[in-house]
Amino acid sequence: TSQTSYDNNAGWNHNVVLTNLKPGTTYYYVCGDPTWALSSTFQFTTLQSSFVSTTIAAYGDLGIDNSANTISQLINRTANNDFGLFVHMG
Repeated sequence: TSQTSYDNNAGWNHNVVLTNLKPGTTYYYVCGDPTWALSSTFQFTTLQSSFVSTTIAAYGDLGIDNSANTISQLINRTANNDFGLFVHMG
């Protein structure tokens, strides 16, 4: 693992490389330091070893005028499992 700070006022980015993960397996993790604070438990599932079609939702700038509607749609569609991957780019 490693950690870097891109801005002294913005906190830290922690980088982790995971190896020997098994296909189709759900892994759970927690972020933080027990002496300071820990996050909630997060999870991710690795892809199956065979090809599985995946729908990706990717968005960047939500803007101002329609951001509430966009967020609502993303939350609802994510809850319906419409996406296999959700990426926020900034």
